[in-house]
Amino acid sequence: MCKGWIKLHRSLKDWEWYSDINATRLLTHLLISVNYTDKKWKGRLIKAGSMAFSWDTLGSELGLTRQQLRTAMSKLESSKEVTRKLTGSYQLVTLCKWEELQDTNNEVTAKTTPNQQKNNREITPTKEGKKEKKEISKAFATEQDFINGFNLAKGIATGTKGKARIMSATDKNNFKRLNEAYTKADFNHAIKMMSKDEWVKETDNFNMTHFLRNNNFNKFINQTDTLPMAQGLREGN
Repeated sequence: MCKGWIKLHRSLKDWEWYSDINATRLLTHLLISVNYTDKKWKGRLIKAGSMAFSWDTLGSELGLTRQQLRTAMSKLESSKEVTRKLTGSYQLVTLCKWEELQDTNNEVTAKTTPNQQKNNREITPTKEGKKEKKEISKAFATEQDFINGFNLAKGIATGTKGKARIMSATDKNNFKRLNEAYTKADFNHAIKMMSKDEWVKETDNFNMTHFLRNNNFNKFINQTDTLPMAQGLREGN
């Protein structure tokens, strides 16, 4: 039985998805469910602010369907409230603002806007009092690295090497967001699942634009070889 309490910051009311019942319910549930200290689970260290989960378990706890959960989780990811990774037989979700909002020494006030909070996370003072921007871990160092990786992964998955050369402005924005939230292994897994989708095969839509769309990527990253592939881009296209 869970004991103790959490801080619930007033800035939650300014969140873009606050009026969405399922999204807010999921965010609140994660706040009270993630580890409050680093813990070992099945031989793996799960850090504070993170938790392992499955759609079925989460659905039974919240009384939501898998599709409702996917939609709500996508909204949390799009607004950078959480990051999510597929790790073997389970998923790992991390609250991006956990340390900031739960730290007892936190000086962020109720008047601080979400954008200001983001800046506070990315800009930290050095010992000399100068401001230094933290490096953000990325799956690919550059856009060209991703393009090359996509072409190579497509070749491995389909036997026909990709011929992508450039990305549109929309592709670049989508790539930038996903590149900071997922690992290279996640990208490769999503590409593999995309290659198995019957709709993609039938319509010859194995391309970066479809792949990088947030809804499409989220569906593929959550698929496994045991799940039906045909649902693919039918819903996200």
